[in-house]
Amino acid sequence: MRNFCYWVCFALVALACALTYGTWLMSTLGIALPFVTSFYLLSSFGSLVPQMLAPLLPRFVIVGLSLIMLVLVLRRTWLLVAKRQGVPQSFAGIAKALGYIGAWSFILALALLLLSVVLRAGSGVPAGMLALPALVCVPWAFFLSEVTSLRGPKSSAV
Repeated sequence: MRNFCYWVCFALVALACALTYGTWLMSTLGIALPFVTSFYLLSSFGSLVPQMLAPLLPRFVIVGLSLIMLVLVLRRTWLLVAKRQGVPQSFAGIAKALGYIGAWSFILALALLLLSVVLRAGSGVPAGMLALPALVCVPWAFFLSEVTSLRGPKSSAV
């Protein structure tokens, strides 16, 4: 369960970072992209500041936090590929609780959305409301576990 929740959080944050910086790179190169709502919503997982609070902070703070998340995603990807390190030991305590809340909130929201599409019932708003905790908990769970893992393994005192 712990591994599953961590990898859901990592996948959502990594996908959000890839979409955000991929879109930025393409727009810098002059490639026009259509605005797609689902991509916009997925990019929210890559930011520590929820979209509803973003106008309250200076832009450089949001960009700085976003770059820190990108560096943490790249570091975890490198650790996974090069050193074969999986879930960090620091995914415990508050980070683990946030990860559980965020991952299950996202999965339940996705299941409810798919169910409403299959049954052609509803507008998807209840699924979106169910995903709100995930928008806050997933980035913070990933961030806290990765920043804590920078300190290295805990040494056991004998």
